Amino acid sequence: MALLQKGFDTPDNKTAIENLTVKLKKGIVAASNHFFEQKFPHGIREAIFSTIEPVKERPTPQQSERAIKRYLREIGQTTSKRENRIDLCYWGSEVTLKMISKILNKKIYVVVASTGLDTSSFQVFYPAQSNRNGETYMTVKEKNFSIGAPEDWIQDIQAGFKTEDTPTQDPIALLFQSEHYTWLRFAKREDGASLDESKTEAAPMELDEMEEPPGELPQTSY
Repeated sequence: MALLQKGFDTPDNKTAIENLTVKLKKGIVAASNHFFEQKFPHGIREAIFSTIEPVKERPTPQQSERAIKRYLREIGQTTSKRENRIDLCYWGSEVTLKMISKILNKKIYVVVASTGLDTSSFQVFYPAQSNRNGETYMTVKEKNFSIGAPEDWIQDIQAGFKTEDTPTQDPIALLFQSEHYTWLRFAKREDGASLDESKTEAAPMELDEMEEPPGELPQTSY
């Protein structure tokens, strides 16, 4: 939250944002290497691989492992200077958001408006324990909420306020639009009315990042 709330209005703030961004990028690399195979099985790696390095033939497990580890290292090495530019493939993505959620041990809420706000869908990334082959480790799971139906997503945010150690702190909520993630601020309504508590009929779909959907590869936005 400290990073989100700072601007580039002073040299000190500019330096602070750049330094924090460097640390987050290094943290992304470190978090991805922790139980790498469990978090990024071959099917998941294929999906990521296909977006950053399109090839005619499907990669082998060894090729996809090398490619994704190299890709994550390259993210960690990209410049964090405001005046510099980086390639689109190294911009924020679901992969980096999951790793940041793990680093911060905090939920991240996202409004996905790739085709406009009227057709937005909603996501929550949250840290959780997982177990595979008798090994327990920290991972990040996600919930996906129906397009155009934010009620359950909002209720998840409201529930978070009741359980957070610092209930006065806004949750991390982002808007994904035009290939960019921007901070969503929360404002209190003047009439004091609460948000609509109505539930949508469709329950959110919950995914563990290590799960591979049958018959298709998971979608990852870059």
